[in-house]
Amino acid sequence: MIQEVSMQKPIVLVVDDNTAHLQICKTLIGDRYTIYVADSAKTMFDFLESILPDLILLDIMMPTLNGFEAVKQLKDDETYCNIPVIFLSSITDESSEAEGYALGAADYIHKPFVPHQLIRRIDTQLELSNHKKDIRMLYGVLSEMLNKNIYE
Repeated sequence: MIQEVSMQKPIVLVVDDNTAHLQICKTLIGDRYTIYVADSAKTMFDFLESILPDLILLDIMMPTLNGFEAVKQLKDDETYCNIPVIFLSSITDESSEAEGYALGAADYIHKPFVPHQLIRRIDTQLELSNHKKDIRMLYGVLSEMLNKNIYE
C-alpha cells in the first residue's frame, strides 16, 4: 500500500518577545516550514484559536506569561497537548532545562543555536509527532473494531 505524502510544509509557530529572534528564525527556517510568529504567550494562544501548528518553538523569558507557564497551559488543554514544544532559550542552567522537560517540552535548545541542528531537531520532533498521530489513529480503529466484534 502506498501512503500519500503531503507536499504542504509543516507549520511552526515561533514565540519570542524579541523581534530580532523572531526574524532570525523566519530567515533561517522559513524556506523549510510555514512560519508564524507571536511576540508573547498571549498572542500565541490567540493564534491557536484559528490555526493549530505542527510544532511550537517557545522562548522562556517573556513578560506576563513566561514559557514555562505557557507550556503548562498547553499541556493541560486537550486541544493543544499533543503539539510538540521545543524551548528555544538563552537560559542554560540544568535546572531550567530539567523543568522544561518535566513540563512536557519535547526538546530544549540553547540560544544562540546552530541552524542545521535546529532544523534537524525540529524535523525529528515533527516525525515523532506524526508517528504518534498514526498510533492514536490506529488505536482508535482497532478499539472500534474490537468493540464492534464484542457487541455483535
